[in-house]
Parts: sequence; structure tokens; C-alpha cells
Amino acid sequence: MKGKIGWMIVCCSTLLLHNCKQEEVNEDTVGFSGITKTNNLGVILSADTTDWKFNEGWKPQESGLFTSNFPTGCQPGFNYRFIGFPNPAKDVFTLSPSLPTSARIELRVVDQQFNKLLSMDSLRGPVMIRGSDWNVKGMVRVYYKLIDNNCEFRGHGDILIE
Repeated sequence: MKGKIGWMIVCCSTLLLHNCKQEEVNEDTVGFSGITKTNNLGVILSADTTDWKFNEGWKPQESGLFTSNFPTGCQPGFNYRFIGFPNPAKDVFTLSPSLPTSARIELRVVDQQFNKLLSMDSLRGPVMIRGSDWNVKGMVRVYYKLIDNNCEFRGHGDILIE
């Protein structure tokens, strides 16, 4: 009798531990969530704290979108700014950088399955993009590198195409 009770305790404990085991999370998976809402002029209405910054460390899948590779530990010598607006967008949105004449931006736009939709390597001023050219509704991500004085500053921003 004691053997059966002991065996039942072991089985139940094992079953409980197995069912309570946390689901494994792949640290290399890139997830899209949240947007920085902007109006038609680029004024921020509500911010996503991860969007449109210049200090990101990227996962291998994100870094693999680009072929260039410059040092990233530099201090910015300029008040860089990069934003997408309006957000959400009905179709057309603008990507607008603010940077010195010595700098340029490389960018990649991907959908949520990480399909590359757009690639530009020498952006220096605003560019208007038509989301309908990709036949995509939902969130897209803009990855960008601002390259200045052989140093790069990395970031991303999410755009919701309605």
C-alpha cells in the first residue's frame, strides 16, 4: 500500500512539474508591438519607448538585413532625429531624418514575416513611401542605420498601415 502511495506521489509530482514548466522563448525571435502615433506633420501624439531611437543592439536576424558594418560605440555629435509619419498611415507615409550633411541613412523595411519590402542605402532627406506598393496591411518595421564619421547608430520604428 505504501509503495502505491509513494508511486502515485512521484507520478503526480512529475506531472505537475512537467505541466508547470515554462514555455521556452527563443531569444533570437523578433517581435513587433506598438507604434509611436504621429500626426500628418510628424508631431508625436503618443510614443512607443522602443521606436525611433539611435542606440539599439540588434539580434542577428536584424543585423543580417544590412551588409555594412561600422563601429557602434560612438557618441553622437549631433541631435539626430528620424521618424515616420503619419502613424498609423492610410497608405502613404514619410520617413524623415534630421542629420548633418556628413551623415547618411541606410534603411530596410520588413513585414512581420521579415520579408524585405524596401532597401535604401544613401538616404539624406525625407522620402515618401506608398504602402499599397507592397500590398501589405498591418505593421511594418523600418530598420535604419545612421552612418556618420565611420560610426553607425542603429534603430527601428514601426509603422501601422491601415
